[in-house]
Amino acid sequence: MGQPIKSKAPEKSFWSTLFTTTASAVDVFDREEREQVAASIRGPGATEFSAPVFAEPQVLVAGARPIAVGWVSPKVTEIKITAKSGAIIVAGKGAGSLWISPLGDLRPGDYRNEFASSGGKVARAIQVIPASAAPNRPKELDDAALPAELRAAAVWFASTDKKYRLEALQSVAPIAQSSRAGRLLTLAIIQGRDVAASR
Repeated sequence: MGQPIKSKAPEKSFWSTLFTTTASAVDVFDREEREQVAASIRGPGATEFSAPVFAEPQVLVAGARPIAVGWVSPKVTEIKITAKSGAIIVAGKGAGSLWISPLGDLRPGDYRNEFASSGGKVARAIQVIPASAAPNRPKELDDAALPAELRAAAVWFASTDKKYRLEALQSVAPIAQSSRAGRLLTLAIIQGRDVAASR
């Protein structure tokens, strides 16, 4: 008769948990993407404005960078981010469900993200905070050698507070065209989906 095993099972590392969670979440989003995606959710003729990622005020980290904004419907909308003073930081017209601005310089303070479309005008609040006030992410996520798909998933799962969903979008939107995980996670953020609840 063999000897009983007394040693404890090794604890799951940050990466093993992330890989397991990513695999299940990407499968859920891939299945849903085949059924209906982005603006198609509300039908091709939808005009009522819908941007679930802005269901509550959002927080962005200060800095000079392009700014990604997402919405569900209608397909075409004009977007403008303004400072409290009324100064326009970035502006443009987006089609589909994702717009990435030219370089914009966001400094700590209160901003408004304004949408204008056939469905009317809607404004959403954005608070910009200094990088020192942002939540700490695991140092592993800053490894430049990480594959784009893993970085996309990691940034999403590291965004545990709904007010940081727009900030998470800033990391995954630029690779939405080149990375399958980046595309699916960008879609999930835009639609305001709760990844943890979808697993």
